[in-house]
Amino acid sequence: MKTKMIFSLLLLASTSFLRGQDVMSADKVMSKGVQVAASIDIYDVDERQVEQWWRNFMKQYTKSIKKDRKSKEWFADDATISAISPSTPIDLYTTIESTGKYVTVSTWADGGTGFINPADNPESFQALESMMSSFAHEAEVEKINIELNSEEDALSKLEKDLKQLQSRNEGYYKDIEAAKARIAKAEEDIRQNVKEQESKQSEIESQRQKIESVKRKLDDTKKGS
Repeated sequence: MKTKMIFSLLLLASTSFLRGQDVMSADKVMSKGVQVAASIDIYDVDERQVEQWWRNFMKQYTKSIKKDRKSKEWFADDATISAISPSTPIDLYTTIESTGKYVTVSTWADGGTGFINPADNPESFQALESMMSSFAHEAEVEKINIELNSEEDALSKLEKDLKQLQSRNEGYYKDIEAAKARIAKAEEDIRQNVKEQESKQSEIESQRQKIESVKRKLDDTKKGS
């Protein structure tokens, strides 16, 4: 319950952040020249992680998503995105670049007769921006999931540490009980030892008396001779 509450609060904070985050549109150089891209910035995340998220995000629109090693662009072939192009598939070109503190994701959409831009295709470009905003939201959710998993792992480690401490505590109590039993046994052994010493002392005195008796007998015998 507490974990779900934490996740909900983090997600709420993430949503508020995204509402204030604009999708940027600007001319940018890509493999097909200079075209208008819709771009977002994702902070505090690894570039490779964003690439994985983008690949998974694109699977709902296309069966073919791959990265061109030369241009470093992700190419989504014949993507079906009705909000952008209601009747025909489109091709998406995407760059994912780390700038240090954040990763910039820029996407261009080729509608078949040319690249979509806000001047000539305002509704389609707005739909492209909405798609990028949706991806930014999903990326933020994934970031929080990673954070949540990390915190849960930390909690599990702490709980494991506590169990080890509790186990040691039980061991200490057992050691104390065992020590008490050994002390009680030693005390009983001491009492028994004292009794045995007293008995042995009596035997020694008795033996001494026997020796004295034999000595007197010996002296008497020598005198009689």
